[in-house]
Amino acid sequence: MLNIIFLAFLTIISFGVGYKVLKLFRIKLDNSLERFVFSSGIGLGIISYLTLLLAVLELLYKWACLLLLFLLLIISLWGIWRNKDLFSTFKRKIPRSIRLEKAYIFEYCLIIILFFYILLCFLYSLAPPVDWDSLVYHLSIPKIWIQNHKAIHIPYINQSENHLTTENIFTLGMIILNNETFPCLLIWLTSLWLILAIYSLCLRYLSPRTGILAMSAFYCTPFISWLSSRPMVDIPYILYAFLGFYAFFKYLYSKDLNMLLLSGIMSGFSASCKQFGVIPFIALFLIISIIEIKKRNNIINGLNHIFLFSLLFLLIIAPWIIKCYINTGEFFSTWHSGALLLLGQAEKTELELPSIWNKIGYILRSTTNIPEFILIGNLFYRSPSGSLWSPGIFMMAFLPCLIFLRKTDRIIKYMLIYSIVVISVSAILPYPSRNIRLIGCILPVVFISCSYIVYRLLNDYESIAKYIKVLIVISVLFNIIPVVKWTYAGLPIVFKMENKIEYLDRRIKIGSALEYVNKNLSDNDRILSLEQRVFYFEKPYTTILTIIDLILKDSMMDEPRCDISKLIERLKSEKITHLFSNDNYVNTGYGYLPKDLMPYLELIYSKNLVYVYKINLPNNVPTN
Repeated sequence: MLNIIFLAFLTIISFGVGYKVLKLFRIKLDNSLERFVFSSGIGLGIISYLTLLLAVLELLYKWACLLLLFLLLIISLWGIWRNKDLFSTFKRKIPRSIRLEKAYIFEYCLIIILFFYILLCFLYSLAPPVDWDSLVYHLSIPKIWIQNHKAIHIPYINQSENHLTTENIFTLGMIILNNETFPCLLIWLTSLWLILAIYSLCLRYLSPRTGILAMSAFYCTPFISWLSSRPMVDIPYILYAFLGFYAFFKYLYSKDLNMLLLSGIMSGFSASCKQFGVIPFIALFLIISIIEIKKRNNIINGLNHIFLFSLLFLLIIAPWIIKCYINTGEFFSTWHSGALLLLGQAEKTELELPSIWNKIGYILRSTTNIPEFILIGNLFYRSPSGSLWSPGIFMMAFLPCLIFLRKTDRIIKYMLIYSIVVISVSAILPYPSRNIRLIGCILPVVFISCSYIVYRLLNDYESIAKYIKVLIVISVLFNIIPVVKWTYAGLPIVFKMENKIEYLDRRIKIGSALEYVNKNLSDNDRILSLEQRVFYFEKPYTTILTIIDLILKDSMMDEPRCDISKLIERLKSEKITHLFSNDNYVNTGYGYLPKDLMPYLELIYSKNLVYVYKINLPNNVPTN
């Protein structure tokens, strides 16, 4: 309950602070929904950066965070009071956007189904996180910052120099509430802001019925539902990218320069949540540049507009660039290529730039999978790394119908141009295109476009309208199966039918081992973990990345060997006393124990193929 109260409190402050900023820069928004989503997005970003300031000043203490929120509440009180009727406006306007008539049964079915998806994601958000990215760095970095009361460079977590705007809010909540479920609930909350933003844009430029279908189809995609219940940064990244496009189109529509500046700010926050947020910025930059330069009668003003848009984007991401440069000497975190260097792969072969056409083809195939594969595939993949990465439900099949429409709304044209540019930019990046998260920023506009096409078909072809509606409802209901599966997996701990240790043992096999380590090792001990999901460690630790350059040679070996003398010297210099190994996870060398080290290991714990060893290092360093 405390999590929910704090979440509501944070929402109020975010809105109040954001509204104050919008008023300060004289940015006027048309309706309550727009005002809410833009103000809340800006406010949350400001709170994140102020938390970063506390971290830089070495003030990551509970009293400092509470004082910060109290001051922000005072600053935003007037804005909150001016908008006290905001939520009552939601209650009046949203239900009235569609009338309770037989003709609107389709939309009411979608709203009911959407509610169940939101409820399922909420329930899963109450369970402790067990996902790989969350435990390796999204939550581990904030926890280490909290333990040190400041922002520090973490050499054994490659992602510690990523853009961590979302993680800053995790840090704030984890300090005040002292639990790991708040980050999950925060992401769930931002997913609600995102679908409200989708509905707001449709309400403003298309129709409320299109908005209901778009936000339902978007949220009821297992890929989005999966991301909406886990402490990862994709949902905030998509939210800010979409708000950047939203503000950009408002600029085209109103010619108000402030809207373009707002687009630059939102694009900056998108990149500050996830480094690949630079992709939607590049897409908007190219589109804006073409539009402004085409105004040949006033090209100087056009260049000035492009400059201001880019400057605001750079100012927003500048703190992370500066932090990364101070800690690493590089302006951007290059953990994905750095990992290859650590593994010894880049010594022989340079990073190859994937074929542009292959990448475009892959992404297009990912975004236009036929409905049968999308629906059936979700039943048989054991994890979200399978079909859940392919976005879309039956809705995606309607996108090709656009070529048969004689006339299309202006916003749909820009949405498609924006999507194509984003896909093209992402296709030339030297990054493995193993999932669709890279271009998640286009999913809201794609689903809006599909929803628009659906309603054009429903209006133009009444004879098949009933069948289209039935197919969409069935596909949305069918996609709830994987969402129910992972929610069901988290219900026992949510309803207190098992404790955290039992839950972690059931889900990732390491609960009992973590309990043993946290209870039996002293604070003077230091653990070398071959298992990288180290968030739940309460004792000093480092990860396999500390020594991986000594274990792995020119190629990955089934039984890697090492220079034992150098390895022992490294272990001594790192003051490592114990080793944590998980044989349930052995991937590309991580988790392997070199045979040369075995004579110096004493097994003190073994369960579920998880082992804890005490390291007895010799006084004299052996020679190979």
